Formats: sequence, structure tokens, C-alpha cells
Amino acid sequence: MKKQCKLIGKFFGESFKQGKSKSIICCLAMLILTLISASLPVVLQRIIDDAIVNKNINTLFVYGGIYVGSMAAIVILNIVQQYNLSYIQAKITIRYKFLLLKKLSAFSGSYYSEQKSGEILNIIDNDTDVVENYGIDLVFDFVRNIITAVFAFYMLINLQRTVLYIIIGIQIFTVFVQTKFSKVLAEKTVEIRKQSGKVYNIVEQYMSNILTIIIAKAQRYFLTQYLKTEREFAQKGIRLDVLFSISSQSAAFLSGLITILVYILGGIEIIRGHMRFGELIAFQQYTVMFIGPCMGMLKINENIQRLYVSLDRIYGFLETPSEIVQNNKGWKISDNIFELELNKVNFGYSDKNVLKDISYCFRPGRVYALVGSTGCGKSTILNLLYRLWDVDTGEIIIDGKNIKEYNLFSLRKHIAIVSQNTFLIDDTIENNITLKNPNVNRKDLIAVCKEMDLDDFIQKLPEGYKTNVGENGVKLSGGQRQRIAIARMVLQSKNILVFDEATSALDNITQEYVLENIKKYLKNKVVIMVAHRLSAIKKADEILVLNDGKLVETGNHKALLKQQNYYYRLVEEGSSL
Repeated sequence: MKKQCKLIGKFFGESFKQGKSKSIICCLAMLILTLISASLPVVLQRIIDDAIVNKNINTLFVYGGIYVGSMAAIVILNIVQQYNLSYIQAKITIRYKFLLLKKLSAFSGSYYSEQKSGEILNIIDNDTDVVENYGIDLVFDFVRNIITAVFAFYMLINLQRTVLYIIIGIQIFTVFVQTKFSKVLAEKTVEIRKQSGKVYNIVEQYMSNILTIIIAKAQRYFLTQYLKTEREFAQKGIRLDVLFSISSQSAAFLSGLITILVYILGGIEIIRGHMRFGELIAFQQYTVMFIGPCMGMLKINENIQRLYVSLDRIYGFLETPSEIVQNNKGWKISDNIFELELNKVNFGYSDKNVLKDISYCFRPGRVYALVGSTGCGKSTILNLLYRLWDVDTGEIIIDGKNIKEYNLFSLRKHIAIVSQNTFLIDDTIENNITLKNPNVNRKDLIAVCKEMDLDDFIQKLPEGYKTNVGENGVKLSGGQRQRIAIARMVLQSKNILVFDEATSALDNITQEYVLENIKKYLKNKVVIMVAHRLSAIKKADEILVLNDGKLVETGNHKALLKQQNYYYRLVEEGSSL
């Protein structure tokens, strides 16, 4: 309970900061609305007892005008309150989604490999929706219900105490029943959220890999898994809906029971001459005003349970510590890097040592190639350099400083990576290359595209550089996607350039053309290449040969062939380099 109050209090405090002025306007509108609404039964009583019963037309028009004016004020205030509430809700939701997406990029590679993306998507999508729908409203509903219930109770006790005591007795029983339901509903809601995450995970996997799944003929497997998980989700949802229905219908029955008791007991009082008809109508309306907030408080309790579950997941995600310390106050990398060094680097995943005592120094202006059999640690070195993981022992050094001493954003800002699996956004070719960088001019863009053998192809398209590539570049060939990614890297002009199978989708002639043309852009850069094609590796100034996580040979292509060791055997056997 203490954790729940602390978490919800934290949420409301942050929400108020997001829109102080609009929160104050909402509070004022809510207070005035509540007071006007609470006074309407008295006005109605006056209309009946003072105007209609006494046949006083002037009084009828006066109180009728007051009633209509009050209703008009309620309409206007409701609109004002709703506008400001919607603004605050939207701002809060956008903020949470932004923080969640930002946090998502701060984790280490191990987090991404262990967590299911569907569950994360469920937090970003569903849980933020719960916060938007139930969050800030709870404060205003709570205060409004308290004020309304207190005012109604005061009026009821002055109108008819005996009937009020009976109503309170029934209401206490109702609260007891609804409280029991609330506990069960909270538990079932948590189960629903977990099951929803499983459904999201399957759908996300299916959509992200649809072409691969079709080729592998794995549709039946995924659809079977989806139906099984979705049916479990539906069954739990049905049970939850039934519980909600029982809860609400029980409350409705008891509310109806109170209403008829008011009319029966009030009618008896009128017959005995102890109450006027207008007072009975006012009493009935104040009864509704008293019961409504009491039941509303129970509903608020249910919504608090939902809100808490979602907030717990959101803050749990946001407060999850990353294995990679960002070091926001660390050093910033200079525009010119003079040396990149691996010093006795050891690294392993949970079940396997991948790199063993790797030491090497990379210098700007030279092209380095990492070669070796599959699983020897080539891509792992790149991941460590980008700090998706941190080394177990040893260190990676840039210009004399451990990369952990640098600001993580600054480090990654100076590294550009093009991998075999290129990333393209659902936008134009131009925006995919420039990423809407205002510092890139049209002349440079076209020049780079010509060097990448892209310009002729682009100019033949009906919309040229404004052609949309589709989701993840689905409208382009694999080679075109890779050349766009390389063009993007060249324009970014980073200090460390990494080609991880970046030309695997290009034919030999195109690869030769592209590699030859980008040489002019590689001056004073540290260039590291991972490739399996001998034609690409031969162009490297220095080849680092890895075997079983160890650096076993270094040298250029000709020198390594002369040594006739491991590299020579790889070339002779035609193995993947």
C-alpha cells in the first residue's frame, strides 16, 4: 500500500508540473461545477413547493431562470475543464512514451537479447493508454466526489434523518461488497496485462519477420501460437468482464433499492404531513448525489488499481538500471582521432568466452579488415567498440582514454556503422540518406550518390530523390539499400567507420566501384571492415585474423598468404572469411 501511494503520488506530482496553469483552471472549474450542481436540487425544490404548489408564476420564472442559467454554466465549465484535462493527458502520454523510447536506446545488448519486444511494446502502447485514460482524471474525480458527498450528506441530514440512516446502512453493505470485488479485479487485471504482453510479442515477431516466415513456411507455427495465446487472453478477459459486470450490476441493484426506499419512506412522510413534495424530490436527488460519489469512490479505487499496475510497469522499465554507464559528465571525443587501441580485451556472453586477450592498435588513414570463421568474435569487437556491451577485462582506448571515460553519446556520435541488415525509414530516399540533417546540401548529396552508383538509378524514378522507399526499404533491392546506407555513412563524416558485411548484397563489379570511390572519404578515418568476400578483404591495408576468439595473425593479403598459416588455409579452402 505504501509503495502504491508513493508511486501514484509521484505520478500526480509530475503531472501537475507538466501543466500547472491548466491544472489550476481545471481545479477552479471543478469546484464551481460541483457547487452549482449541488445547489440544483434546492432550486428544484423551490420551483415545486414555492412556485407550482403556491401557483406563483413570478417565482416560477425566477427559479426557472436560475435553473437554466445554472445548467448553461455547467455546460460551459464542463467544456473548459475537458479541454484543459485533455491537454494535460496528451502531454503526459507523449512525455511517458518519449521517455520509454529514449530509455530503450540506453540498455546494453544483453537486455535486448533477453527481453521480449512484444512486452516492451505493450508497456509503451497499452500502459501509457491506461495512464492517459485513468490517470489525471482520478484527482479531480476524487475531490469532486468528496465535496459532493459531504454537501449532499449535510442537506440530507437536514431534510430527513431517519431515511438517511437506512440509506447509510445499505451503502456500508455496498462498500463492503465492492471492496471485495476490487481486490479480485486488481489481481485479474495484472494477469491480463501479462497475457497481453505475450500476445504483443507474437504479433511483433510475426510482423517484423513476415517475409522470412513466408519463405520458411512457418506461418502455421506462428498462427497456431498466436491463436493459443490469444484464446488464453480472451478467456481471462471474459472472466474479468464477468467480474466487472457482477460488480456493477450488484451496485446498480442496491442503488435501485435505495431509490425505491426513498420514495416509499418519503411518500409516507408526505402522507403524514411531515414532508413536502418538493422536499422529497430534493431528498431523492441529494440521495443520488450522496450514493453516486460513494460508488464513484469505489470505481476510483478500481481505476487506481489499474493505474498502479500500469505505472508500476512504466516506472519499472524507466528505472531499470543499464549495464552500460552513460557517463554524461565524461570526456567528449575530439573531431580528429589519432589512435584506437584494444588492450588485452576479454569478453564472453553468459555461456561462452568469445574474445581472449585481444590487443591491437588502429590508426587513422588505414583500412583494417577482421576475418575469421563464423563465431570467432568479429562482430563482437564492433559491439564492444560501440559499447552495446562492455569488456569483461582489459580496455578499449581512444586517444589514451578508456572509452568508459567518454560521454556515451559523444562516443557513438563519432562512430558510423553500416551492417548487412541495413536500417531504412519509411520516407524518401533523400531523407534516408541525410536523416533530415539541415547541414547536408543538395550538391553533396548528389555527389555522394554518384560515387555510390546510385544517382542514375534514382534519377530514373518518377519522383527521383523524393521517392518513398517503403517500410525498411521494402521497395528497393538489397544492394540499393546497402548503397543508401553507405552514402548515409559517408555524409555523416564520422571518425570511426565500420563496414559489417556492408557490401554483401552487391555484385563484385558494383562492390569494386563503390569501394574504390569511397576511398577519398576515408582519409584521417579509422576504417574497420568485416567481410566474407576475398575481393573486399584484399583491399585492406591490414588484415586481423581471428580464430576461436584469439588474434592469430596480422598483415596485408600478400604477406599473410606468404606465411601460409591460418589465413592461407581459409583462402585455400574457400571458407567464409
